[in-house]
Amino acid sequence: MEKNRELAELLGLCWHERITSRLCNCGFIPTGFEIIENHISYNNPDYTSDAGKVQLLREMEKREDWLNFLNKVGLGGGYRRRLSIYIEYILDTSGKLRDAAIEFLKNKP
Repeated sequence: MEKNRELAELLGLCWHERITSRLCNCGFIPTGFEIIENHISYNNPDYTSDAGKVQLLREMEKREDWLNFLNKVGLGGGYRRRLSIYIEYILDTSGKLRDAAIEFLKNKP
């Protein structure tokens, strides 16, 4: 899970952690029957899951260096190719896409 946290932080996203039994570091305080752990697990993405990979790609696409990232994980370049990502990254569940994004973001000039 540490790599997921590292990537979220590199992307400038909040990584949710329980500060006390009733308070998240984002300021969320559960009410009624809500449980702080549910809030944390719901809001901290697993970038190796299918949904997490889509979320990662959406976050990366917002960046100005999106096409540079595509050069690393797919067929960067022209319009048609800008949406192409190697299938090995899409189908993998061990974290290849997440790890490629971490490496890309860490090695930015």
